[in-house]
Amino acid sequence: MKINEFVTMMSDIRVKKMSDEQLLKKLTADLEVVTYKPILEKKKLVGEIVNASLKREDGIYKVDPVAKFVALVMFTIKAYTNLEIPENIYEAYDELCAAGVLRAVVDTFQMEFDEIHGFVELQEKYVLESNSLESKAGIIEEKISELMGVVVSSARAYMEASGISVQDLLKQLSNLGDE
Repeated sequence: MKINEFVTMMSDIRVKKMSDEQLLKKLTADLEVVTYKPILEKKKLVGEIVNASLKREDGIYKVDPVAKFVALVMFTIKAYTNLEIPENIYEAYDELCAAGVLRAVVDTFQMEFDEIHGFVELQEKYVLESNSLESKAGIIEEKISELMGVVVSSARAYMEASGISVQDLLKQLSNLGDE
């Protein structure tokens, strides 16, 4: 079901003034809510959510909390209902929020949502723990690469100014081992 169709359906339901319990039953049926997913499917879903919220800056992983929350909500809705979530999850999120139905949709699979949320927190913690050693190594690697670039450029400029060819230099270096 497309989001705009769902929003229209929800507008019609609001006119009928259903109780929360009636609304939840109707949503669960209309959205074809999946009540349980196997752990390996959950693990894949968690990976997608974490990947959507992580960014790497200066060799360090950082979490974009807004991207994390929107990805958590929209990817779980996609996984647990028949709502078609477009590529731009932010627009879909805004559309469901503006219609006042986002919370009601998540309520249809709340226990699974809570479990996925917990797994996301654990996976995020696991990824961020690698920052301490990885970040230092990444920063060092970047600085060494920058310095090597400067050294190579300087050596090339010196050799060109001195009229030394790379082949001559390699011959001289190979002769050093023979002496």
